[in-house]
Amino acid sequence: MSDFIGAYRAAAATPPVGAPREATARGVWAQVEPVLRGHGERIRLTDVATTLLPRLTAAERESAKLTAMKALAIAIDACVCAGRDRRNLYINTVFDALAKRWSRTFRDANATTSWNMKEDTVRIARRELLEAGVDLDRIWSAVRDGIADLYTTRQIGGPGHTRGRRVKLHRRSARFRNYDKLLRREREYRRPPERRRLLLADRPTPPLKIAKWTVAERDYDVMNVGEPTKAVIRILESTRLFLDVKQVRADAMELGAQVKAHPWRRMYRRWAKIAQRNLRDPDDFQAARKKFLREHQDTQKEYRSLVGRHQHAVGVYRQARRARKHIDAEGHLEIRTAYYKTRNRRFQPRHIWPTEASSKEDAEATLIAPAQETVLRGRWLELGSRAIYAKHSQRGRWFLTHASGLEVEHDDWEGWTDDFAGDRRPLVGVDARSSMYQIVAVALGWRDAEHLLRNEDFKDAIVRAMGTLAARGKYVLPIATDQQLRKGVGQIVNVSYGAAYGSILKTLRDDAAKFGTNWGTPETLQTLLVEGAKIDEAISIVVRMRDEYLQTARAVVEAAHQRDPFAGVSFCDPFDEEPARWHRPRTEPKVLSHGAVPLRINVPVGVDGDKIAADYFGTPRRRKGSIQNLIGPALIHALDAAYASHVILKLHDAGVRDIVMVNDCFLVPSDALPELDEALKTATEPWFRGLGPFYKVFEDYLGDDRVHGPIIDRWKRSWLARLAAADAGAPGWRPEFQFKTETTFSLLHGGPP
Repeated sequence: MSDFIGAYRAAAATPPVGAPREATARGVWAQVEPVLRGHGERIRLTDVATTLLPRLTAAERESAKLTAMKALAIAIDACVCAGRDRRNLYINTVFDALAKRWSRTFRDANATTSWNMKEDTVRIARRELLEAGVDLDRIWSAVRDGIADLYTTRQIGGPGHTRGRRVKLHRRSARFRNYDKLLRREREYRRPPERRRLLLADRPTPPLKIAKWTVAERDYDVMNVGEPTKAVIRILESTRLFLDVKQVRADAMELGAQVKAHPWRRMYRRWAKIAQRNLRDPDDFQAARKKFLREHQDTQKEYRSLVGRHQHAVGVYRQARRARKHIDAEGHLEIRTAYYKTRNRRFQPRHIWPTEASSKEDAEATLIAPAQETVLRGRWLELGSRAIYAKHSQRGRWFLTHASGLEVEHDDWEGWTDDFAGDRRPLVGVDARSSMYQIVAVALGWRDAEHLLRNEDFKDAIVRAMGTLAARGKYVLPIATDQQLRKGVGQIVNVSYGAAYGSILKTLRDDAAKFGTNWGTPETLQTLLVEGAKIDEAISIVVRMRDEYLQTARAVVEAAHQRDPFAGVSFCDPFDEEPARWHRPRTEPKVLSHGAVPLRINVPVGVDGDKIAADYFGTPRRRKGSIQNLIGPALIHALDAAYASHVILKLHDAGVRDIVMVNDCFLVPSDALPELDEALKTATEPWFRGLGPFYKVFEDYLGDDRVHGPIIDRWKRSWLARLAAADAGAPGWRPEFQFKTETTFSLLHGGPP
């Protein structure tokens, strides 16, 4: 004990980094001391201070009490910030906030949270807290259950604090206002910045984010970007949009009304009330509950979807309302966003952007201008007009942008004229049809598949083939409408990305309203693909992509694993040739039971000394996140992002300044649509010429493979031959991708559709 007292005295001599001032700590204690409770009993300052308190001198005891006040103020604020940002509260949340101030080991670690730190780092940091007089066990017990008139907490998912807690703030209470005023006046302690998802147009752009994944203080899957990609990001970040706050609020209110009117909650409450009265045995109740939920799963799923959409709209409106002083007279808020590249090399916005809103077309058109009859007014005949309606999506209703001013250059582009006028225009654009298949067909030299995908609707072709097989007695059609069949096909084609028949069927069966019923068994799906590939080219493309491309991509993972279990798969970005690597390890949570309340960390699996094995294959039952599951789609996503980059550059060169990109969807001001059409065509040449890195990753790992080597060689020779045709000026070499009009906001003259 004497050694520990000595360690305490040495640590206490070092002031904490970024702790609140004494006046603030005492002010917070004065606010919470009358209502601080734990297990129904009042908590005193001596209950949260170090257990060494009786062994210290009078001066040391006062210092230890002040340390306890400061630590308690930080812990309380960690809980308040969790409620403010709508994050779950864990013991690690409080530990991180305290260790950041009193543990040098914690601050020096290559991670920002204990979840991503080494076990030794967390254990040392926890001991340093104790030596500094900060008792995590005591402080957590004081704050975890809430503080009256400040915040309350509710456990998630059952007993045990490691499951997390939800925090609800009491913002309107006098105690909360007084507490908040104290923290706002504090200058030494810096609250974690509020989680703001809305970036106003006049605010500076945040520093470029480099996507990475940290575990045990090591960085994996670091997605650096080269100068060409940085130039594209700067163009995308220069875009300014207008968020229609009134429309967001209207959607939130409409969805809220639909949630309240939905029958599910009343159905379940009525059933639960009767069941609790009649089924006294808990096992009988749970069995009956499962049966009830199974029988009404479609109703429950519809309700949950409504709740999710409502909460999302409310979240966007809440963010906009915080910036209400910047909303203009038309109810618009000018915004922007920052971008970064994700693990699959696609571009991702960091703030509220059109990706936040659904692109699904609204069920009903909106009347913009009613019909006007022709009338005689004195000597003048006033001609009437037909009604004008608009079809739109949530994305089209929420977002507008600046007019490009480019319509003066093409008053008549293929019979097109812009229906809109003024300085603010709706976003319009296109979305690629079956983009993954189109890119694979071009990159792998499947000219027949490329032709089909360019000239036919992929899903419609497969639906027709299903009907043909059914007519020949080789397949039983599901009980579904044509639209439901199309949506079902959208799930079935996931076999080419590695999805199992069983998981596809589970998705189809779990939503009868969306997909219909009677989709059969795994054998039924297998028959559809095997027999369908014999008679239909579209189904043949799905099977070919699974059997040729996906298997070759997975063979790359096998070869990389044989070469080095720790190195992962290296590749170069096809746009800027920036090297990257997928090598994150498989992880599992670990409980550190040191102390009365355990902390949790994330630890890698497959450690061999200083080396950590890459997660090539995942677990036998769960391959999510593994390189094997990632590589096939991600390499195509990288090609998709490369094409998008060229489109952005072409649009910028044409004078378009406000550009929105959502993967393979491109949106521009309504008066810049011709520039978008031209950019989509001209971007294919530089994109096609830059496919070299795609083939190189396959050659690096499988170039000498007896099975896959010839396949890869065929892919590359087809590409080189097509390049030679391009250099020779031969016609028909240029890839032509098929796009569909994106539903945003468009006028319908004469009446609703």
